[in-house]
Amino acid sequence: MRSRTVHGVNRRQFLKAGALVGGASVLAACAPVGSDASPAAEAAAAEEMKRGNLIGLYGGPINSFNPLTAVQGFQSHFFQCVLPPLIQENVPKTGFVPIMAESWEVSDDATEYTFHIHPDAKWHDGANFTAEDVLFSYELYLNPATKSRQVSNLAILRGAEAYSNEEADSVEGITVVDDKTIRFTTAFATGLFLFQAIHPILPKHILGDIAPDTLENQSFFFEDPLGSGPFQFVEYQADQFIRLQANDDWHWGKPKLNSYIMQIIASPDVGQIALERGEAHFNAWGGLNTSSTEVVRSFIDNPDFKVVATTGVVFTAYSFNLRKSFFADKRVRQAWLHALDRQKIIDVFQGGNGTIYNSPLIHGWSIPDDLNSYAYDPDLARQLLEDANWDFDQEVTVNLITLRSEEARAQVAAEKQMLEEAGFKIKIEEMDSSVWVERFYDTHEFEAVRVGFGSFPDPDGFLKFHLTTQGRNANGYAEAIGGDFEEKVIEAGQLTDQAARQEIYFDLQRTLNDNPSHAPLYVGNNVWVFNNGVSIPEITDQGVVGSLADLSNPLPAKRDWWTNLEGWAFQG
Repeated sequence: MRSRTVHGVNRRQFLKAGALVGGASVLAACAPVGSDASPAAEAAAAEEMKRGNLIGLYGGPINSFNPLTAVQGFQSHFFQCVLPPLIQENVPKTGFVPIMAESWEVSDDATEYTFHIHPDAKWHDGANFTAEDVLFSYELYLNPATKSRQVSNLAILRGAEAYSNEEADSVEGITVVDDKTIRFTTAFATGLFLFQAIHPILPKHILGDIAPDTLENQSFFFEDPLGSGPFQFVEYQADQFIRLQANDDWHWGKPKLNSYIMQIIASPDVGQIALERGEAHFNAWGGLNTSSTEVVRSFIDNPDFKVVATTGVVFTAYSFNLRKSFFADKRVRQAWLHALDRQKIIDVFQGGNGTIYNSPLIHGWSIPDDLNSYAYDPDLARQLLEDANWDFDQEVTVNLITLRSEEARAQVAAEKQMLEEAGFKIKIEEMDSSVWVERFYDTHEFEAVRVGFGSFPDPDGFLKFHLTTQGRNANGYAEAIGGDFEEKVIEAGQLTDQAARQEIYFDLQRTLNDNPSHAPLYVGNNVWVFNNGVSIPEITDQGVVGSLADLSNPLPAKRDWWTNLEGWAFQG
């Protein structure tokens, strides 16, 4: 990492002053750092760092800085700051915004996607960002030796399968046209490849000589990732914070922020205190208990803050391992849904902020109007279990990522009680997120889980990633139900006619509704709390709410405010 001066503060002063921002507070990561600078110099540095230095709250540790294996929302935002993709989706189904690419074209037959990299794009060490970096990264995404989670999604590229199976030394469908131009060719006409141009790009000149099967253990992914985004990595204190500084040479313009600190907190209660004391400036991923109406109301009523709601894209759900014989009969999973009073859960524990869905595909255009609504009916649930010859002594273990508030535990306890009233015996097992991810995605050592699932911009992404043998296949769903489920998923992904795709997704929705892979609880709107000094035009200037009732009228789920980081500003 090159040494640079940021607004008159050198790197050493930057680290020192950034630590002084929090003072001696509940945030251990912001404790003062000793130095040999004069008190006047320290005071000047601290005062400088009060302007344009944003602290966001994150509710859990980051697993790694490895985009090949990433599944966390926290990781996604880090990549947008430091290791961004070619483009990023804006509003699902309606557009994309350029990031490392300046522009792109799609051929008339929807098989060729050509990206023109911004001419001024560089890595943070000054090296040129080129098409070779893109090729290198996509070959890693297609190489199972890297434990990549994107092999199935990128299988739409011509020659991808041969490369992944070590039958070819290169990917036929990826062509470096010149230093700043790269072309992707799909194996069939599809309108979906742009959704695969959103993967972070890695530096070939740093990682190119490392064997793919040893990449995951490289210090790059844990201690010193070199990026190309609007912010440069400075330091990571495990389970405490990640400190970033502005990339003054960012090709879309110098960021307004001097620095951005991703503050990892022990609990949402700590996050609330930090916001109220001015030791943090907004809640990012899980940094505040926004499901508590009391907490949200306190910030709505506080003139020092702005509260904004955006349309949710994550659904909270139970998910089943269909490899377990006791889940084989679909009536057992139907009973699970009927046992849960989902509207009561939303009203009591989410302050009414939630929408019920009856399959894991929550894209409105893909939902037919004849799905079973699974009304709360514990008597029907018990009857379904009896009809399925359920062993009422069978205990089902539900894996949860460690709950971080008493409200969350109360909600899970209420759901457990509902399930047990219908005849299930439930054991709740909490665990660290890394253990949860390994058991669910990798080893499939689970019976059921409860978690928030991302919806993906298009149904194709969720289906292939979660429910087919091409993807992570955590549920073992396609094998368990048999038939032509997986063939229909593949067919829908290969069509460019939206009406034809919709008809197939209607059929897939009916299958998932009748033979559940998941028991969706709700999709809640995202609630963001910003210190008044934070300015993000797409959000803080448009959607500030004045009451709890306003949360039911959220801003559309635009994603570009997360990617327009150079436009963020903070005046402390």
